[in-house]
Amino acid sequence: MKAHLGMTGSGFSRSAITRSTLCLSIATALALPVAIPAITPSTAVEQTAEKRDSAFYNGTTSERAAASCWEAKQANPEAKSGAYWLYTPSMSQPTQFYCDQETDGGGWVKIGEGRDGWTENYEGQGDTSQLYSDAAPASSGMTLEQGKALSSLPAAKTPIQLSGTTISQLLNGTRPDQLPDGYRFRRALNTSGTKWQEATVDRRQTSEWTWALRSSAVWSNTTITNPDEFSSYNENGRRDWPDGTWEDHILRGQNNGFKTLMFDELASQDYRMGFRYGANSPISQDGSEPAITDARNSYIYGKESNGEASFGYTQMFLRPKLTQNDLNLGAIPDSGTPASARRALPNSRSADWRWRTSARTASGKTGEMNTYVEAITEVDHGNGTSSVFIGGDFEYLESSTGERVAQSNIAAFDPVTGELRRNFKLTVDGQVKAVEALPNNRLAVGGNFKLVNGEKHESFVVVDATTGEVAPEWAQVKVEDRIRTEVMTVKTIHRQGDYVYIGGTFTHIYESEKAGEAYSRNIARFKLGEPSNGVPGIVSIDRNWRQVFNGTVNGISASADNSHVYVAGYFTWLNGGLAYRVADITQHMQKGSPWAYQQSEIPAGANVSDLRNETKIWGFQFDVQDAGTGVWVGGTEHLISRYDKASLTPTYTAITRDGGDFQDLHLHGNTIYGACHCGDFLYQDSRNKRTPVGGSSVIHSVKLVAAFDKDSGKMLPEFSPAIKGDHGFGIWESFVDSKGTLWVGGDIHRSLGVHGTQDTVGFARFEARDVAPPPTPQNLKVELKDDKDVLTWDAVQDTGSVRYQILRDDRVIASTSGTKFEIDHTDNARYFVRAVDSSDNYSASTPVQVAPVRPTPTPTETATETPTADPTASVDPTAAADPTASADPSASASATPSAEATTEAPKVQDPDPKVEEPKPADPKPENPKEEAAKDQIVLPYASDWKYMVSTQAPNRKYGWKYNFHFSLEDIAQEAWQTGKTPIGVGTGNLNTSVKVPLVRSRHNIYAYTTIQLTREQASRDLVLTTYADDAIAVGVNGEEVGRSNFDTRGKLWNSAIASSSIDTATAQKTPVTFTVPASQLKAGENLIAVEVHPGISRRNVRPNVSFDLQATSKAPVAEQPAEKEGDKEADAPAAHEAEQPVVDNANNAAAGQGERRIVNNGVGTRVPMQSRRN
Repeated sequence: MKAHLGMTGSGFSRSAITRSTLCLSIATALALPVAIPAITPSTAVEQTAEKRDSAFYNGTTSERAAASCWEAKQANPEAKSGAYWLYTPSMSQPTQFYCDQETDGGGWVKIGEGRDGWTENYEGQGDTSQLYSDAAPASSGMTLEQGKALSSLPAAKTPIQLSGTTISQLLNGTRPDQLPDGYRFRRALNTSGTKWQEATVDRRQTSEWTWALRSSAVWSNTTITNPDEFSSYNENGRRDWPDGTWEDHILRGQNNGFKTLMFDELASQDYRMGFRYGANSPISQDGSEPAITDARNSYIYGKESNGEASFGYTQMFLRPKLTQNDLNLGAIPDSGTPASARRALPNSRSADWRWRTSARTASGKTGEMNTYVEAITEVDHGNGTSSVFIGGDFEYLESSTGERVAQSNIAAFDPVTGELRRNFKLTVDGQVKAVEALPNNRLAVGGNFKLVNGEKHESFVVVDATTGEVAPEWAQVKVEDRIRTEVMTVKTIHRQGDYVYIGGTFTHIYESEKAGEAYSRNIARFKLGEPSNGVPGIVSIDRNWRQVFNGTVNGISASADNSHVYVAGYFTWLNGGLAYRVADITQHMQKGSPWAYQQSEIPAGANVSDLRNETKIWGFQFDVQDAGTGVWVGGTEHLISRYDKASLTPTYTAITRDGGDFQDLHLHGNTIYGACHCGDFLYQDSRNKRTPVGGSSVIHSVKLVAAFDKDSGKMLPEFSPAIKGDHGFGIWESFVDSKGTLWVGGDIHRSLGVHGTQDTVGFARFEARDVAPPPTPQNLKVELKDDKDVLTWDAVQDTGSVRYQILRDDRVIASTSGTKFEIDHTDNARYFVRAVDSSDNYSASTPVQVAPVRPTPTPTETATETPTADPTASVDPTAAADPTASADPSASASATPSAEATTEAPKVQDPDPKVEEPKPADPKPENPKEEAAKDQIVLPYASDWKYMVSTQAPNRKYGWKYNFHFSLEDIAQEAWQTGKTPIGVGTGNLNTSVKVPLVRSRHNIYAYTTIQLTREQASRDLVLTTYADDAIAVGVNGEEVGRSNFDTRGKLWNSAIASSSIDTATAQKTPVTFTVPASQLKAGENLIAVEVHPGISRRNVRPNVSFDLQATSKAPVAEQPAEKEGDKEADAPAAHEAEQPVVDNANNAAAGQGERRIVNNGVGTRVPMQSRRN
């Protein structure tokens, strides 16, 4: 069976054997649908076990939700495309999705579709139920044929996209870059939507789902298939780079017609996103179809009738191949399940704006250092209320009702209502750069001002947070800059415990007339005095902690005990010692810092050999944040980093492109918020600005601010706001208030709010998302009524609407809005109920309630006349002794069927019959399995093979490189070695170990052997059992029969690589099987060939690859021995050892008991490797 990919006019198909990865233990179950018996008294006890059969989970109901569309298709090979129920443990409950069950073997889940207006936001968009609600039901017989406009959405409708969270739940831990079939795109090729293109492509280096499809990324293994008239645009396994991958925007290609699949945002399309074509695309314009410019009806749309700039209606699919075995569902304990614990994060949509700043600065300056809001904090007033303060460079405030208030540069707001605090009357005559909350209702303010409330207070002041009046205990404190060429400013204020730090550009600080001044350049520390009788204590300069930086300090963050003070800025030295842009200060007048910050880019001409005296401005940092065990830094060039505090080495980095120095860091709980002038993509784990793709693990969209886990560094894509400014200066401050609302300020003009796009000028607020689970339902009861399990419970009271999820045994099976639920009875079923709210927070469940056991029916005795025996009847002599046997089961209308067999009453034929003695039953063979046909191992493990280990495929002239299209005569001309399997390179449990030199090229294993089949064996299917270390492909008689763990579906060039690297021991414990149909076999000699390739991580090191293979001639299904009572593997694990398949000793004389892997009815039991070695 030759794996192929092709389209013939009206249909798209690919041999399903191309990606054979089925585990041998479930091969039989997947191949044969299993009937689910109706519940009867005799089968009720087994019903739970029946439901765990793979065929039960076919996706037709919530109770029978499949793990994937793929599993639903395996459960019912005749399944049609439509809506299916799916469930993984990552979901809170079973959910419906659209499954394409007819293209390329089926099993594809639709994740999005539409024409123009796609989004890269992680949240997706639209009513996702529309992806399946208009689809045909699973039993409708709907097909995905060419010639039909198969879309559940109107062409002009805004695209629908599942959220990244939902897609991750469907993947259930599977990395997108490990999907065996990559991403699938189905795109319209004409304006009427009757011709479609199929494209699949693998996305590399993608650890989790992302909608950031415009970004430069690593792609590979392109397959494009078109109808016959467009076949010149087909593609099969394109390789733009030598190793089969390329950095590109999906399928840019050579900008070649339908071969181009560009996800783009075009000015000519009003900056709407979609999948566009390349130049010279042959889009129909013959008048019989809608025009490209027909925005309402056309499946291909462009404002200017330009095919290259037009968007085609596109559907996206994935094919995770999850089965029940992958879900690892365990029995729920009697105590029930815990409540959900979603992370506390802001909503991604901004709150409705109540106030905003002016769209022009008070200073009249328009540079990036003069943005509207640059500082935010909250002060507790001590009376149960608080205020959030914003500071920056704005001329006035404007309300959503149109009121304008002449409040410039600083303002206070109620964190609960968002209303302006009008009693706060502080006035400053210049830009505010920093605000910080201090004890005793005090607010510290820094910036570029000279007058505060009309009095002289240059660059720094502390005021009463309620009234705005200058705090008396701080009235004499001031800063000075005695370097005339500098502009004095206080850019950062940080309070930690009893200390207040200030940083910026200055040379001296002044405490009071009595205490005098102190020299502490660009950074200083004050000590807060103890309050007395409610009066704040005296403030003093900490003269035992003074430092001198030779450049501006932008950010300060001290550890909880003030033993470490982390500093970021423009400086190159500290107290004369090297401290390039960052410093870790642990003592007074510390000379230099051991912290060697790793830059993302070093410009030409940089003085890297003498950074202390560097005069070129580069590598400066804007902010720093202590975060427990780590410290975060943000600045140029487009880099955010987390450093381990003990070693001061980076543990996490990320690069933003295009645009994006990080300008602010804020810690709240276990989350770091990083703000920047970045509006496109964040390349997680990358640290090189020029080549961010190479080191990235995933690329997410970012719009000026992002959230990160403070310890791991991982970006948290669930928070995905959309914010824009007019000047590109980005966000300069972020702050989470006491209500959990995130405030961001900077060059902001618009944001995507809960009710659509809004003009949030200067700052925006993102309220905390709901993560509180509802209460647990009480008084769950389970009763058996009319063969139904009837569940009832008490309603819960919550702030919003709730539904209830019903759990049984090991999973959620249904949900309801009421407090009663019925389902077909199952003896001893274990039920639980929990509440779930509209935000998908669910409560802890109830404790278990067990369904009662159905009473055993008792037959009703019915008086009957003794019949006259039929002299010809064969009577069971034991039947008369059975007191439960009824002469006529239908004699009594009230009789209940019994689990026991009954004896039929003999017919009356003669008034005086002669009753013959009962004849004994025909003797049955003691072991009926011995008479049935059995599986036969025709090639055992540890057999001799011809092999070579090479960087080049053998016999290239005759096409080994083209998927085994060769004969024994072709390859016999090569110089082969002979060895006993397992044959391998590197380490592992091997019978034949091959040494190779350390070179850049990867070494593959090529091997072949022959087997002799009798005419009977050649009429049966042949099952090949092997493993993928790292990737394996197998061919029989010149045709490929399957491959596992390859990163390509095309031709197997010598450069093909494994999708992932696997150690030999793990691979040998994970068998894969390929079934060769009898039609591909012949009586006599049959050729089996394999090739094994290493993974990408094997490059530049010695590879670690191996293989072994067993071939089994399968007995026809009808001939398989019947299973005895008690022979089930679950009851008797050793049963298989007593029933080993017959080995064809005529052809395998060397096959001993320790040399084979036992296979019985599709269940594999591995013999330890050491027992198979000679």
